[in-house]
Amino acid sequence: MVKMNRQTSLDKISTVDTWDIIIIGGGATGMGIALDATTRGLKTLLVEKGDLANGTSSRSTKLVHGGVRYLKQFHFKLVFEAIKERKIILKNAPHLSSALPFIIPIYSYFNMLYYGIGLFLYEMLAGWGSNIGRTTLLSRKSTINNLPFIKTKNLKGGILYYDAQFNDSQLCIDIAATATNNDATIINYFECADFIKSNEKVIGIQGVDRLSQKKYTIKGKNIINATGVFSDTILQMDDPKKSSIIKPSKGVHLVFNDPGKTLTKYALMSPIKQDDRVIFVIPWMGKLLVGTTDTPIEKITTEPAASMEDVAYLLYLYNSLSENKIDKNSVVSMFAGLRPLIKLSDEDATALISREHSILTSASGIITIAGGKWTTYRKMAEDVMELVIANQKLPNSKCKTEYISVDISAVKNKTIESYILSDKSLAEKIHPAFSFTKAQVVYAIQHEMAMTIEDVLARRIRLLFLDAKAAIEAAKEVAKIFVNYANKEDEQMKEQMVAFEKIANKYLLN
Repeated sequence: MVKMNRQTSLDKISTVDTWDIIIIGGGATGMGIALDATTRGLKTLLVEKGDLANGTSSRSTKLVHGGVRYLKQFHFKLVFEAIKERKIILKNAPHLSSALPFIIPIYSYFNMLYYGIGLFLYEMLAGWGSNIGRTTLLSRKSTINNLPFIKTKNLKGGILYYDAQFNDSQLCIDIAATATNNDATIINYFECADFIKSNEKVIGIQGVDRLSQKKYTIKGKNIINATGVFSDTILQMDDPKKSSIIKPSKGVHLVFNDPGKTLTKYALMSPIKQDDRVIFVIPWMGKLLVGTTDTPIEKITTEPAASMEDVAYLLYLYNSLSENKIDKNSVVSMFAGLRPLIKLSDEDATALISREHSILTSASGIITIAGGKWTTYRKMAEDVMELVIANQKLPNSKCKTEYISVDISAVKNKTIESYILSDKSLAEKIHPAFSFTKAQVVYAIQHEMAMTIEDVLARRIRLLFLDAKAAIEAAKEVAKIFVNYANKEDEQMKEQMVAFEKIANKYLLN
């Protein structure tokens, strides 16, 4: 196994004269492109201005799903594609994904028929080999037994169906590790500050190492903009007159300790009539995850926060469905992600791939991939690479990612065990209420390019998302490990602790 090492990646830049592919953006889409490109035998570089999976890719609803709600708009092709990709994620990342049974509680016989037909169609679209569980009509008694918290007044029964669940940021990091093992070069905290042009065509980037401030000139045959909600920033760096293509929307999630008789193996999905959305109540890593909102926003930030209106909305929705009422004091963490929804004019839509994601080619040659969702990250990457090849900018080669496992858990667990064998203290927990060990932190630093306390507690170990107060309490232990295993200075880590607490407070209801 080749471990991800940031300095090794920086050193490699000077050894390559011209990269076949330079990807800007280290979220799910960018990482999917990196894996696709490098396994086609192409010289591949990915740069990310923050940490890997720092944005939307770590702030999802933790679902790998086909998109049941798209059936209402008759987007059958879109649902079929997503279901196929769900199957591929379950096959290639079994250590981080699993089938999850959902129940829709039904309060009218009309809805039993309406949603029943839709979900049986959903199962049929999965087809032989992609189906992960049978859709079943449930009696009132079975619905209550499986969802003991559910509101029972007027309850007629329920509908059981299956989708899947995953650990979003860890999957992104494991894809990065797999790409690295296949000779991709990946660097976090490295910003594309400008473009290099010749005859008005982009032929490379001016990069800046955000930790050392060292500048780099990097040439590339194909530049891919995979920055999600920040796509406009990159496009307008290329052309200041470029109109915006992104219309961001904020999705907020609340995390609770089990309020009593709630946490079972079943998740709940319930349509919300007033805004044509759905609410999810999901068991996740020993906690209860409730989401999500869909609020258009104007300002894009790296740390979007939930508002009191968002919290009140989700509490209201949960309490309208549950006999076990909860209030804001029950929230142990809350997080918000920004969806990169597309707004396109006719002149921009040079390669509209689906209603979910779009690929645009600018006059200078930059390829932008935007929209989409986690479930279809691999297909989005394949679409980008097929467009590059169709433009005759690279030799023709087949996509291999459908058959490439990203399950590195065996090697990872063996390495963590070896740490503990050499130093028994590394078996100690970083917080008494959670099972995360010091050895896991060491692994994140030495093999997963974790550079800060936040990198560890937010994206390598999900403690910030599970319990923000506990994460703040664990920060001191993580800081000590950085001093001992990454040669960080005490003062530097004290500054990081202050910065992390400031970020973590946005996950708390103060």
